[in-house]
Amino acid sequence: MFGEHMKGLELGEVARICEKRHHIVHRDGKTVDDQPIELSQQEVQQTIESIRNFAGNLSDRIYIALTERESAEF
Repeated sequence: MFGEHMKGLELGEVARICEKRHHIVHRDGKTVDDQPIELSQQEVQQTIESIRNFAGNLSDRIYIALTERESAEF
């Protein structure tokens, strides 16, 4: 149902954010090389903006898919 609507959904930035989050949460805030991960205020703000944009894009795609499905049922 969603396959066609998810084509072209950009995952690169979200994947990088998820990987960094994984290191922070599960590696005690360090990289695989045991280096501390530092986050600037600007990086945190950019991450928030990226996740908001991704979530909005995903929500729009789901809404369109569901709307098209409902239209096809009538």
